[in-house]
Amino acid sequence: AEAHLDWRGTQPDTRFLDVPFSQLVQAPERTVRAMYDYAKQQLTEGSLKRMLDWNTSNPQNQHGKHVYSLEQFGLTEERIDSDFARYVAFTDKVEDNWREKA
Repeated sequence: AEAHLDWRGTQPDTRFLDVPFSQLVQAPERTVRAMYDYAKQQLTEGSLKRMLDWNTSNPQNQHGKHVYSLEQFGLTEERIDSDFARYVAFTDKVEDNWREKA
């Protein structure tokens, strides 16, 4: 994560559209429209309908929910917080940017 964030810091913000997973779940149509707008691509109603139909037909956890614990991997919250602090701050900023646009 650190190397990626270092590299991203050298790139213009306009080069990428960071899309929070939460937005795909909470507002799939608005998010897909924003992605197509960003890419300057036409989103047809047929394509949008197929995407939304697929999303409806494939709900999260339809095959069961995966449950993991930090302990089973020898990790602690403190270690995760420390090792991924920059990445979490980056993703928090991405979430904030999407909320501001909504």
